[in-house]
Amino acid sequence: MTVLEDGGREFAAEIAGRRREPARLHLDMVGGRVVQVDLMRFVAFATITLIHVGWVETKDLNVHSGLMLLLRYSLPFFFMTSGYFAERHVHESSAYLHRVVLRLAGLFLFWELVYNGIHFFVCDFGYRAMPTTPREILTYAAITLNGGGVAFHLWFLPWLAVSLTVFMILRRFGWRAVWIGSALLYALGLAVGPYNEFTGLYDQVARIFPEPAAFTARNGPFFGPIFIAFGAWVARHGDRVASVPAGVPEATFLLGLAVFALEASFISLHGIKMLSGFNFLFGSLIFAPALFLIVMRRSVGPVGLGLARLGRYALGMYCIHGLFTLVYIQSHPAQLRLQEPIADTFVTAALVVTGSVAVTLVLARISVLRRFVA
Repeated sequence: MTVLEDGGREFAAEIAGRRREPARLHLDMVGGRVVQVDLMRFVAFATITLIHVGWVETKDLNVHSGLMLLLRYSLPFFFMTSGYFAERHVHESSAYLHRVVLRLAGLFLFWELVYNGIHFFVCDFGYRAMPTTPREILTYAAITLNGGGVAFHLWFLPWLAVSLTVFMILRRFGWRAVWIGSALLYALGLAVGPYNEFTGLYDQVARIFPEPAAFTARNGPFFGPIFIAFGAWVARHGDRVASVPAGVPEATFLLGLAVFALEASFISLHGIKMLSGFNFLFGSLIFAPALFLIVMRRSVGPVGLGLARLGRYALGMYCIHGLFTLVYIQSHPAQLRLQEPIADTFVTAALVVTGSVAVTLVLARISVLRRFVA
């Protein structure tokens, strides 16, 4: 055997060995943080801001309602990034859950006091009057805990805590329990929420909620756990994510978005719900995780790195942006927003995002307030 032949065989063996090596998910890391995850946190915040300033009431498919459908990956993103962090602390699940729940409770209480203080003593946001009797106080507190009350966007904080708790409990029994339990909750949420007119549960919902047509089951333990589970699964099985063939996540995203849009159109066409009011449908389980995979598999450029740094404060920005959107929504009702050029919606959202970022970064420099934005 010649040296050339021997070298050729060694080279062929090396190439074959490389082909047998499993694919690896190469994440951008800065200071021990995953850049892609922080980037998604900021994008989710900015997207939710765009939803809040651009939300309209219509059953017609137009540029405004179409935009609302396209942006519905934002809440799943927040849940999935929470699940990603949760899985990285699975070795200390109880302690981690305790820390996160206390932090979310602190954020919720602090910002509810801020918003209610402004509403009652500074600027009337057009919400309920100050409760005076014990019954009114209990009712006000229950409504606030369930849906955020005057700070409508803060509904997310308590239900994120509940969804994380559900996931952590199911996680103790293995991944099969996680997927089965979270899938059952998701199906139940669709049955009592978006599809309640077709499942015969609309009348039951109407007995509990004064505006059953607007009930989406978003405020509850139904939809969060499965997206938290998906984020946790990605954190645990990054190699499988890397091995997904190129183009598959993108095709899956388009398919899921089409399914979501068809579902929303069907429900709105055959019922009384508005086309732009759906947060979660079956299609969400397809297009939101697919978009999550697309971001996780791509390297982040200089602009993305800058946004990812801001993403560390995304939850604080989320809490703060309502100060701007409440004023805007009060002066621009849904029907008026429907008549405005879509470009104005993007400009307004950009201004709200900029204002929220500025306020958050200022508060982050004040030691006593940093914990409420970081």
